[in-house]
Amino acid sequence: MTLATHEAVGGLVAAAVAPLPAVGFILAFLSHFALDAIPHWDYQISSLERNPADPLRNRVLFGRSFLGDALKVVSDCLIGLAVILLFHYLAGLPLVPMLIGAVAGALPDFLQFIYFVLKEEPLTSLQKFHVWMHATKKIRSALGGIVFQAGVLAIIAFLVIYCR
Repeated sequence: MTLATHEAVGGLVAAAVAPLPAVGFILAFLSHFALDAIPHWDYQISSLERNPADPLRNRVLFGRSFLGDALKVVSDCLIGLAVILLFHYLAGLPLVPMLIGAVAGALPDFLQFIYFVLKEEPLTSLQKFHVWMHATKKIRSALGGIVFQAGVLAIIAFLVIYCR
C-alpha cells in the first residue's frame, strides 16, 4: 500500500478511538500490517537493491535514484496528510489523534527503511514480521492499485464516520 493509504487509514483508526490515544497509536501501527496483507499495488523504489531469494538482504543504495525516491515518498506522505485534513474538515474527525494515527500507520515502512540501512535488532525481527505479513500477490496496474486503495480507504472512512 502507499504511504498515503497507510497514513489515512491509521488516522481514521486512531480517530475511532480518539479518547484513548495510546490504543489509537497501537491500532494504527497494526493497521499497517493488516493493509499490507491485502494484495495491492506499490510504486517502484529504484534505490532499493532487492534480493529475491532473501528479502532480509535488501539494501538501500544512496545516489541519484535515492533522491528521486525521497521525492516520491515525501509526495506520498503529503497526499496522506491532505486526506487526513479533508476528513478533519469535512467529517469533523479529531485532528490530533488522526495525525498520531498517521505517524503510527506509516511507521513500519520508515522502520523498514532504517532496517535496510542498519540491519540490527529489534528492526530485524520487525522486518521478518513485515515480510511475512506482506501479500505475495500484487496488483500490477498503477491505476487499478490506486482505485483499489481508494476503495479500501472509503470503506474504512464510512465505518469510522457513520458507525461512531
